[in-house]
Amino acid sequence: LAALKAELLRVVQGLPEGVRVALVTFSASVWVHDLGFEGCARVVVFNGERELESDKVGEF
Repeated sequence: LAALKAELLRVVQGLPEGVRVALVTFSASVWVHDLGFEGCARVVVFNGERELESDKVGEF
């Protein structure tokens, strides 16, 4: 996992300015990990049983 983390960080750091990257994981909840914040994790968690419109998700 350490090698995977290092490679992901290298790829994200090499992206052009202004590109947004997120990792989405899910089980009972949907977790959106915003990878654009170095040194400070930003995660939005959605309840897996609640249905949201796409514009509402975009607000988060």
